[in-house]
Amino acid sequence: MSSAFAKEYRDCPVTIDAVYFKDGFLNGFKKPSRLRKMYFFQCTDDDGSTKTTAMTNEVSGDFFVIEKELADRVLDLQKGDKIKVTGTTFIQNYFGMKLGVYFIVQEIVKNE
Repeated sequence: MSSAFAKEYRDCPVTIDAVYFKDGFLNGFKKPSRLRKMYFFQCTDDDGSTKTTAMTNEVSGDFFVIEKELADRVLDLQKGDKIKVTGTTFIQNYFGMKLGVYFIVQEIVKNE
């Protein structure tokens, strides 16, 4: 998820291909207030590229969130499962500084 395009998809749902990486958020980091009550999981591009957090050396993908009532659609996924997700983006700002981009999932389908 490129932050360069995130603003364009805040109010306009888009469908993207992703690869499931793992559930959860970064250890020791605060979740954005607006998304705190949602279920967090991580995905990568088709190439499986990940990022390493400088402070903790933790490996992560891009961050996706889904309403907890819909989390059962994610719980059975295994690392490497290819999925299609439809949703919008949320940009976390702090005093005008962009801190993170999150994909708010409205629909998720596992590719067969």
